[in-house]
Amino acid sequence: MRNIMKKLAGNRSGATAIEYGLIAGFVAIAIVAALTTMGGNLSTVFGNANTDIAAAGNTGAAAH
Repeated sequence: MRNIMKKLAGNRSGATAIEYGLIAGFVAIAIVAALTTMGGNLSTVFGNANTDIAAAGNTGAAAH
């Protein structure tokens, strides 16, 4: 029984796997939070670009 306890106490691979899992989880949460925050801004930027391109296309067509 004592040998089994020594082996379990010396085995750190499970703890390392849990630590890597926690790090991956925190990174995923940070990525989701950043994309959620920037999502509205990106939508505005692409909307403005679409409006500008459409306006430029209409101006060019009217000139010809």
